[in-house]
Amino acid sequence: MLTIIPENYSIKLKHITHIKNESNLNIIFTINGKNNTSTEPFYLIKRKLKKQGFLQVNNNTLVNTSFIDSNIKLGDKRSIRLFKDTYVNISRKRLHEIREVLN
Repeated sequence: MLTIIPENYSIKLKHITHIKNESNLNIIFTINGKNNTSTEPFYLIKRKLKKQGFLQVNNNTLVNTSFIDSNIKLGDKRSIRLFKDTYVNISRKRLHEIREVLN
């Protein structure tokens, strides 16, 4: 469970596809299409979710590895496809780590 502070609203981790940080606001994308927000610092969310199957793919995005389409080729695009044809850009710095997860 990820508890969104200060609202004290919990979301099951298995329902979160990815989390994107935009100007100190975290947008939490879920499989039901309802986005939630959190003002909790992004680095704290990263710490909480690192051992829960989430992977940082660029400076401001964490993805739930169970939603990565493992059939996609990384090639020149440097992006991955998630649930419902959502694409997320991958930084060059994190490309090797993503390839390891997909293989």
